[in-house]
Amino acid sequence: MSYAYTFMPIKKMYLRNDGGFANRMFRYMFACHLRSRIENIDIAGVNLPEWGLVSEEQEIPYGNSIATGPVHVVNIDKIVANANSSDVVWLDIDCFAMRLEYFAYNRQWFKKIFSSGSGKEVADDEIAIHIRTGDILDGIHPDYTPIPISCYQDIVRNTGLKPVFIGQVGRNWYTDALREQFPSARFLCNDILTDFQTIRQAKNIMIAVSSFSWLAAFLSSSARQIHMPLAGFLNPKQRPDVNLVPMMDERYSFHAFPSEQYTASTIQTAILKSNASKVRPTDKSDGHSYMGLQLKMS
Repeated sequence: MSYAYTFMPIKKMYLRNDGGFANRMFRYMFACHLRSRIENIDIAGVNLPEWGLVSEEQEIPYGNSIATGPVHVVNIDKIVANANSSDVVWLDIDCFAMRLEYFAYNRQWFKKIFSSGSGKEVADDEIAIHIRTGDILDGIHPDYTPIPISCYQDIVRNTGLKPVFIGQVGRNWYTDALREQFPSARFLCNDILTDFQTIRQAKNIMIAVSSFSWLAAFLSSSARQIHMPLAGFLNPKQRPDVNLVPMMDERYSFHAFPSEQYTASTIQTAILKSNASKVRPTDKSDGHSYMGLQLKMS
């Protein structure tokens, strides 16, 4: 009796390395989700040395391919169907994929995969506040905005916790205002993995409009309260293609802001860096307000 064996060539998923630290993590988590739907496929192009995850194969494969596209919502059923086509050799994973359904069910496993002993201590009576400045301060991306400093003052007052500002805290107009209004606060800036783990290991966290601190909080086993601003791309009304609001996670307190684009206008920057005594809530959405706040008339 003879048997016929069908050889199934191993296909590849190639992960693009565009974007920052968190972008590469989101892309890897999406690839793991997609791999569970496709037989006989390997992941190549992984470049996360911070977590000890680097593929031996870094070169872009040859042959026919299909791409996810640089999107958050991926038509996975279509990708899976096309991947099973005999003439498709590799999948080009260039998506952003910031959607809970792609990875939340596997959070405990990703906590183990993304594991490190680095990080600085944040005491139980402190709150780790991530600061995202850098390139976004100039308004180059309308869905990324700094948080009004008056909001930090409200959170510190309401929680009674001491602020520890972590991340991109080098000198600029925003961090200068932070230092002026929180003169006794701690400011920490280390390498990217240390900052990530410092936020992740804190008991109290305030994330920025940032995929970096969002992931640090989401993967945390230490956090007891997580303050999340529903602003910019984290606001589902502003960016319905992004799904990063864990409504059923009791650790989270959500702070809602209007759907607005950040352009770094004079009014916006004035409101962002003003203290609580100089702004007031407003229902207006015009050129004289931003993020539900308006400067008080002197």
